[in-house]
Amino acid sequence: MASSSPLSQPAFTWLRDLLWPVTDGTHEVIARYAVLSRGDRPRLVVPLGSKQAAAAALDRVTNDESTGRRMMRRLLATSARAGVLLPLMRHRFVSTASADGSLEGHLADAVGLDHVELAVTIGPPRPNRKPVIQIMNAAGETKAYAKVGWNGLTRQLVAQETEVLRSVDRTRLRRLQRPAVVHSGAFRDLDLLVVQALE
Repeated sequence: MASSSPLSQPAFTWLRDLLWPVTDGTHEVIARYAVLSRGDRPRLVVPLGSKQAAAAALDRVTNDESTGRRMMRRLLATSARAGVLLPLMRHRFVSTASADGSLEGHLADAVGLDHVELAVTIGPPRPNRKPVIQIMNAAGETKAYAKVGWNGLTRQLVAQETEVLRSVDRTRLRRLQRPAVVHSGAFRDLDLLVVQALE
């Protein structure tokens, strides 16, 4: 992983080192990313390989955002689709393959695609934070989400969520819409739970 105009904030550095660790030697560049910040706080990692996927990541709103923030996200998403925003994003880095592959390749295999675009929201630091990765195709369609367990607590939380989802799936409740478990397992030092995106 190499970086251009890198952010030094601990929240971003922690996430970058966790998901895209620096590889030894020269390796193939797998994907390029930009980091969207609010003030001096990094908020979102967006893919640079697809305008549609970047726009989809920017357009995904959360319940804790104000109306103003949601409108700003939609404006940024429209700018990304038009090809105006991404060239202006200063904070960039690349993902490279290592001997055990790349996160992008691992998740592409998990969801049955040849190629995926990834986006990650950067939350505030806390012991139980689990990065959530939005997994999209090049058209910007969200296919799945991955939750990442990286320490004892978050690995336990990911394992519990996996078991709950599988037990609910075994009950065959027809009226309950729930995300199907697409994949669970280890990648490098991480425990991953990949669930299908609900339509």
